[in-house]
Amino acid sequence: MSDRKLSILIHPKDNPFTIGSGYGIWGKYISRGLKDAGWDVAVYAPVGTKYNILTFDGIDVYPGTSEDFGENLVERHLNKLRSETGKEPVLLQICDVWPLNIIPKLAREGKIRWIVTPAIDWYSPTPKYILDKLVSARVVVPWCGWSESMLKEEGLNNVAPFIPLGVNTSIFKPINKEEYPNTMKSLGFEEDSFNIVIVAANQYMRKPFYEWFIGIKMFIDEHPDVKVRLYVHSLTHTPGGYNLGELAKYCEIDKITRTSDDYAAICGEYTEEVMARIYGVADVVLMGGFEGFGLPIIESQACGTPVIALNAGCSIELLKSGILVPPKGTFCPPNLTVKSLPHEKGIADALDIIHNSPRSRWSKGVEWVRERYDWRIIIKKWVELLEKFEEDMVKRCEFGAPEPQYEVKMGVFG
Repeated sequence: MSDRKLSILIHPKDNPFTIGSGYGIWGKYISRGLKDAGWDVAVYAPVGTKYNILTFDGIDVYPGTSEDFGENLVERHLNKLRSETGKEPVLLQICDVWPLNIIPKLAREGKIRWIVTPAIDWYSPTPKYILDKLVSARVVVPWCGWSESMLKEEGLNNVAPFIPLGVNTSIFKPINKEEYPNTMKSLGFEEDSFNIVIVAANQYMRKPFYEWFIGIKMFIDEHPDVKVRLYVHSLTHTPGGYNLGELAKYCEIDKITRTSDDYAAICGEYTEEVMARIYGVADVVLMGGFEGFGLPIIESQACGTPVIALNAGCSIELLKSGILVPPKGTFCPPNLTVKSLPHEKGIADALDIIHNSPRSRWSKGVEWVRERYDWRIIIKKWVELLEKFEEDMVKRCEFGAPEPQYEVKMGVFG
């Protein structure tokens, strides 16, 4: 047991030690970092941990199901952590907040202490039903300055200074792609081809695969002499998502497109080291959606690879080496989180600029990411925030009343 007063249940949804999603990666580094800083830490990962408590690096990972996004077990897991550590627990959750119902209710009723770091991937105004959920949190920690400002302007008084996601810059760094012929071959890349990479979850109305593919097709039509190759790192067919193979055929780019292997993804073969090589051998990474953060934006730049991103939201702050493309308009999905889509011609024009530029033009992003987004920097920010949170709990007497002195216990007053 540590000398810290709190115990922390980190809830990234995805098992941080087996799933390489943005939430999973965050959970891995934050859980390790807070444990090293002296807190008693457990992880709640309903995706990838269905039965039995698993232990990785001395950190217990509690199981759950995808029912209610795992909300149904949060209170019981917090009570378990309290009983095992003897310390008051706090729920530290990274999430899309709009689907949550049970956790905000428990927080509103004072049954749990909830610190949430949510994806803000919509334009103001935030729908009232989402604001009502965010208000119930003790602390809301945005991912970028843009989302911090937006939430404060909308009247939330529980918003902390933003803390972004991070990158392991000892893994994500520039490489000589000539030294990785097997990686090149597996992606369908060639030495004389213009190699494009897309890394994104296959989610309809969340990731603009259609606009990306059409933008690439426009570039190909405008430059028939350029040998273009595309690698898409995503599950190829998901419920509620695209059939990426069929979409590539529809957009007439199937002959130049290769996708990741679903089986390899499920088996955890796409490690951070593998992803760093994929970014490193690419000529450009296409990330043109309205992102809550967009982890591939900084991972790519750390590898010296330019990025094409959307000129909206958080992406504007994350891009140092690459091109921001304009939105073509907005759309409103059923959950009322209004977003924008990238302009296909803007994508084609950005591809043209990057194709005709030396790679050295985009090298500034490497050091820029290292100075701002290295996980050691990010973990330090979380340590500082949680220390202040602990201090606030002491002021509120949430750790119980101070033990009286011996004389007071005995009733001796003089």
